[in-house]
Amino acid sequence: MNTIRFTGSNCPGKVPAIGRIPVKCILLCGMLFFGAFAGTLNTVPDTGNLLRHFTSSLFAKWQSDPFGPDTFTNGSRISRIRRLSLGTGILTAEYVAGPVIAYQAWWSAGIQWGNPFDHIDENEPYMEDDAWHFACCAMVSELNYTALYRGFHLDKTGSVIGASALTFITYTGIEVFDALEKTGKWGFSISDEVANCMGIGFWILKSYFPGLPLTTRVGVRKWNDIYGAVAHDIGLFTRSYEEYYKDKADHYALLKVETICKVYKEAYVGVALSKHESPSVENLWGITAGYDLISLFNKRAKGRWNRPIAFLSDYGSFGIGFTFWHK
Repeated sequence: MNTIRFTGSNCPGKVPAIGRIPVKCILLCGMLFFGAFAGTLNTVPDTGNLLRHFTSSLFAKWQSDPFGPDTFTNGSRISRIRRLSLGTGILTAEYVAGPVIAYQAWWSAGIQWGNPFDHIDENEPYMEDDAWHFACCAMVSELNYTALYRGFHLDKTGSVIGASALTFITYTGIEVFDALEKTGKWGFSISDEVANCMGIGFWILKSYFPGLPLTTRVGVRKWNDIYGAVAHDIGLFTRSYEEYYKDKADHYALLKVETICKVYKEAYVGVALSKHESPSVENLWGITAGYDLISLFNKRAKGRWNRPIAFLSDYGSFGIGFTFWHK
């Protein structure tokens, strides 16, 4: 995705670029917001001819009146309008608002069209970036599925196919634009693309096996620094990229990605990934354990908030836990 450059005696003349986690945080907040109001559905029926099934499902639904009585949900007209608005809102955020933010933050110098595979870049020295790709692709797949299934009333198999395809297009598109950015700050990362596909595959696996106790989520490692980091991120939209990063804001070190397994009810153990503070590029990993009280309360109390809280609990680290970081 992005080339990592550092200043110092070992790397004279290079400009620090700790990564693009700030923008990921902004996009992540949007994903969590839409996911919270979208809800989740994890059941997938038998498969068939996937491409034919998806296209026939899509066109069949839009040949009829989307507001009429033949839709999947026999609710009120207002209910159906809300569902279509939900699906439209998610896809608008992904394919309109998201690209605008990304272009301003990452590709403001412009795009030079060509073959993206002429600009392969594998210089990222730590694993957390790939873990972010993995986790965010799983999350975005869930959002796309919600847009197609709950918003546009496609059937479940068609929604899974469409959600996976949309996520692949979105994140592969990011890698392509990285490679074609004029200044050459970024490149097409094969490892990032592999992580993207693995994240989509993991989401499909969980769709087929909703009882699987594994989940990958993102969270904060250094809570004491989070407020200063948020204030710093505002500068991303008021300063140039080089000015923004000249103080070596290290959001990779501030945040973490963890994969957990629930071993008994809401009790979990897992592995967490982060990195040491700059200028170090060493991986930081740890063993995490805790209890997801939010999920526990959500399962016991029934209401409209169940789906929003379930989404936040699945993809955000908000439980009571402890991580032992290996130094």
